[in-house]
Amino acid sequence: MSRPYPPAPWHLSGQGVQLVQTVDVRDVRRLVPPELSIVSVWPGRTLGVVAFAHYGPGSVLEYDELIIAPAIVRYRGQWGVWVSHIYVNHPLSVQGGRELWGVPKELADFRWHDDGRSASVEAIDQGRTICRVSMCRRWWMGRHHLAFPTFSQLGGQLIRFIGDTTGRIGWGKGELHIDPSAPFGKIRFGKPRLSLWVQEMTLVCGEPNTVGATGWEAGMDRFVAQPAMFGRSAAGGITFDGSSPTQFDPEAASP
Repeated sequence: MSRPYPPAPWHLSGQGVQLVQTVDVRDVRRLVPPELSIVSVWPGRTLGVVAFAHYGPGSVLEYDELIIAPAIVRYRGQWGVWVSHIYVNHPLSVQGGRELWGVPKELADFRWHDDGRSASVEAIDQGRTICRVSMCRRWWMGRHHLAFPTFSQLGGQLIRFIGDTTGRIGWGKGELHIDPSAPFGKIRFGKPRLSLWVQEMTLVCGEPNTVGATGWEAGMDRFVAQPAMFGRSAAGGITFDGSSPTQFDPEAASP
């Protein structure tokens, strides 16, 4: 039986913003399977990433995304980030993300603003802003390639995959605002150490690879999909061409 979403890998195009900051290891240990070691970059602190992205024309699906990756982790000599929370405004992205890569995608709405000198983006869940990033004083550094190894958990298995990103990268002063009542509101992110804006971005979300097993019950609970979840409206979600998110056409998909 064919699936309603594109097969891996997903090829995506658009723009994004990424903030890197330190995080207290005590805040994230409960969010990470015990089989994974949290990498400390300072005593008691790891690095966390908050990233927004907009995937537009040329993508296998068009949608917006918020990624909360609160820790760098290591497993059997391999390292990567652990994604504890992730939000999108396309139900097929939710379903595909959960079933292909084991990432705990939920639906939210998004609002973007860019006046050329400053920019902001926010994720909105049921009418409240759960996360907002703003940036100013951007300097462009040309086109660069970034790779993001990522760990996840699916069906009792530890999964690792690579997100390969190429784009025109700029850096500047970034600010992060998180609603304390958000599901990730208790993660105490430090002041952003690095703030990047990526334009003309291409991202390949690679094939998932099984690297081990986990009995992590907390992780299993994240992937119990409620039937009504995929029917929830994402009204208010903004795409840059003003249209609603594109639906995947299996007949037109690349092999």
